[in-house]
Amino acid sequence: MITTSHRPYVPFALGNRRCIGDHFAMTEMLVVLRAVVSRWRPRPVAGRRVRPVAHALIRPNALPMRVSPWPAD
Repeated sequence: MITTSHRPYVPFALGNRRCIGDHFAMTEMLVVLRAVVSRWRPRPVAGRRVRPVAHALIRPNALPMRVSPWPAD
């Protein structure tokens, strides 16, 4: 007989089934974000709105940006 779990596997979930690399992934994301923002200046596109979309998480539907190099000192 096959038994099923009442707690299904969900990648990157919480609790005892939590991803063991989630702290590393968040730290790596911050390092990459800092490297990009230190070289490039992101600006929102004029006339475009960011609209939130309700899913399991609230996140922007799209985030149109223009990037340009930071001015030289």
